[in-house]
Amino acid sequence: MPEPAAVAAPEATHGAAPGATVASMPNRVLLAEDDRATRESLARALELEGYQVRAVADGSGVLEVIAEEPADVLVLDLMMPHVGGLTVCQRLRARNDRTLRMDEAARRAWRDGRELELTKTEFDLLQLLLRNAGIVLTHSTIYERIWNYDFGPDSKALSVYVGYLRRKTEAAGEPRLLHTVRGVGYTLRPP
Repeated sequence: MPEPAAVAAPEATHGAAPGATVASMPNRVLLAEDDRATRESLARALELEGYQVRAVADGSGVLEVIAEEPADVLVLDLMMPHVGGLTVCQRLRARNDRTLRMDEAARRAWRDGRELELTKTEFDLLQLLLRNAGIVLTHSTIYERIWNYDFGPDSKALSVYVGYLRRKTEAAGEPRLLHTVRGVGYTLRPP
């Protein structure tokens, strides 16, 4: 039996009870395995752990399904005929290279293949929002994490930097990533 390769969400919560709903626990699994017995066995095991599993027989099935219905976790057989697990990973990464991408070590960010020229504060703010994508961060949380100081409700510094980031991330007409949640804070939602 070939070894499956897993591409998992980094915030997975281990040890949750079967069927438990944990906000940070990925629950939609897309499984690709060409051997039917192995595929069915893995799917059953994952379902018993509380995951929603969709199983396909090959890499081309993964690419079709993922376009319609995103998954939280992919479990891929490396040695499938036609389109193997590594090819699937390469194709999915190539798609993502065209969206908003960040190299934290090099402190560089791109959107749709276009590199963003960011100041230190803009990069730090974008990094914080990307790490917490989909989560609404309050003004005071952002102030504390970026400036180590809460400037209070009258400060406009945060809204100014969000404006800078919006102009840079939407410069070529791309859809909005940074969203305001009135009276609360900001969140990053992929388009």
